Amino acid sequence: MRRGMLTTTSTVLAVMLIAGCGGAADNATPSRGRTAAPSASPAATPVPDASSAPNPTLPPIRDVTSPPQRPDTGRVDGKTAEAVGVYVFELFPYAYATGDLTEWRALSHPECVFCTQVIAEVEALVALGNRVEGGGTRVKLVPSASSPQGEFTLTGIVDEAPATQRSPTGDALLVTNGDRVTVTLRLTVQGGTWSVREVWVA
Repeated sequence: MRRGMLTTTSTVLAVMLIAGCGGAADNATPSRGRTAAPSASPAATPVPDASSAPNPTLPPIRDVTSPPQRPDTGRVDGKTAEAVGVYVFELFPYAYATGDLTEWRALSHPECVFCTQVIAEVEALVALGNRVEGGGTRVKLVPSASSPQGEFTLTGIVDEAPATQRSPTGDALLVTNGDRVTVTLRLTVQGGTWSVREVWVA
């Protein structure tokens, strides 16, 4: 039994980064799939951190087989950043459940390593004919920093439901027991277009 899908993806990513940096991947043991947290931008303006709030109120877990509603991104502000961040973590289980990467690709910055890892994993699932059942998320985020250049950093909590990866014949290949994780998300806005610069999971 493993922890949630976000942690599983982050663990794979951590191992890849260790190997790519010349470390001894065989001897490395990533701590709970954690990737390094981002350093604060010098131009950032800090605001309260959602992850530090006691018992954050989270919405119900939605159906992962239906596409989440894309938020209105007409304004460049913290409220829109929060809506986009929630959308990202709703797209995550949807992509694994359906194999539909259209919106995930549209939001992924070319340099977002976590985004690229998700794309690779979902493409591999589709190629094998496998599918993921469950794994829905409920999300509570707040902007923790912003900059005049249109960059937003959000922190918060994501609850993940249990998930099962199944083969084309229905056999259970991987089971995750769900999790509550702390996340940090960095978004950028260029020419009115929002994109995910990076995701960190702890």
